[in-house]
Amino acid sequence: MHVPPWQQLRKRRISALALIPVIGYMFHNARGIMARVLLVGYVRELLEERDHVLRAAGHLPTMALNQQTAFQSIEESTYDVAVLGFGVPEQERNEMALRLTQANAGIRIVMIYFDSIKNTELADALIPTTAGAQDVLRAVNHVLKTEKVSKSECPAEGFTSDFDVWPRLR
Repeated sequence: MHVPPWQQLRKRRISALALIPVIGYMFHNARGIMARVLLVGYVRELLEERDHVLRAAGHLPTMALNQQTAFQSIEESTYDVAVLGFGVPEQERNEMALRLTQANAGIRIVMIYFDSIKNTELADALIPTTAGAQDVLRAVNHVLKTEKVSKSECPAEGFTSDFDVWPRLR
């Protein structure tokens, strides 16, 4: 006889909170609902807001408030998506994007730009700094749904969506 998981918890007296990472991993693999997201930025309030919105949507974000924490997170875990904030200096941002793609060729990278989109070739999507946490969530969900393609298969220049999320297809 099959016993539902919640009844197994009662029998074993295991805290349901202890199983959240396991259950989340099962949903991620089975249905593609949840994603591991690395949030990199140097403004704590912005990262916390994005973290809250992504968690509420079922994703599992990790915050990195400095370069050392970001590089350590890249080495220790595998992520589905990375969101690199506008406050990260260009050279650091590009080094992080390179390390992320070396660690996981299938990772999607969302870059938040301030004034210029130059040197964002490693990004799969670009969003402006005026975008809020909900916009970041939409960008994350967008890049998770799209497949990566080579640059030779890239559509014509100037493609933009209604939300200023620019897919940067490879």
